[in-house]
Amino acid sequence: RLAAGIAHEVGNPLAAIVGLSDVLAEGGMDETETREFATRIGREAQRIHRTVRELLDYARAAPTSEVAAPEVAVMGDVADAAEQVSRLLRPQKSLKDIALHIEPGGDLFAVGVSNDRLVQVLLNLVLNAADAIHGGAVGGAITLRARVECERLVVEVQDDGPGVPESLRDKVFEPFFTTKPAGEGTGLGLSISAAIIEQAGGTIRFADRDDGARGTRVVIELPRPGARVQRETLV
Repeated sequence: RLAAGIAHEVGNPLAAIVGLSDVLAEGGMDETETREFATRIGREAQRIHRTVRELLDYARAAPTSEVAAPEVAVMGDVADAAEQVSRLLRPQKSLKDIALHIEPGGDLFAVGVSNDRLVQVLLNLVLNAADAIHGGAVGGAITLRARVECERLVVEVQDDGPGVPESLRDKVFEPFFTTKPAGEGTGLGLSISAAIIEQAGGTIRFADRDDGARGTRVVIELPRPGARVQRETLV
C-alpha cells in the first residue's frame, strides 16, 4: 500500500509536469498561456514536495521499540500544546463557524513527545475533525480534552461530524489511506500522528462519542515516561 501510494501521489503530478513542459517546449503560446502553464507546473511540483516532506516526517516518527524508553530526553506538555493549537486555529476563517473547546484537565504529567510533535498531532486531528464537520453541514463543535487515568495520560478530540464507519477505523492509520477527494490530502497525516504516539509507547484509536451522539472521538493514551508498557495494552 505504501509503494502504491507513493507511485500515485508522485506519479500523477509528475506525469502532469512532463505533459505541461512538453507543451511549453513546443512554443506558440501567448504570455498569458505561458504563465498559466508555468503556474500549473509549480502547483504540481508542490504536490510532490508535500508528499516527500510528509514521507520524511513519517519515517522520522516510525516507532523503533515495543517498550517505552526508561528515560526520555524530550518531554512535552499536552495542555500547552493544546493551547498552541487553539491560538493557531482560532483566527482561521475556515473554522469561524466551528466552536473549538479546549478542556485540559488538572495535574497532567509531562509525556515523552516534544511539544512540536504534540502540536503536529493535535493540529492534524482537529483539522480532520473540521473537514468532517464541513463535509456534513455548516457549523459544529470540536472538543479537545485531557485527563490522567492511572499511569496514562488520555487525550481526546471529539467532534459532531458524520462519524467514521467502524469498518474504516483501522484503515485510516495506514499510509496514503484517505476518504478525502483527490488532491485534498495525501493520507499521511494520521499515519504520521500514529507513528509519533507509538514512538512514545502510546496508542491512538477512533471510537464512538462517549455521550452516544453522532460524531467521532479520537482517543490517545500516553504512558508516564519511564514506565514499561506491556505489548498487550497496545493492541
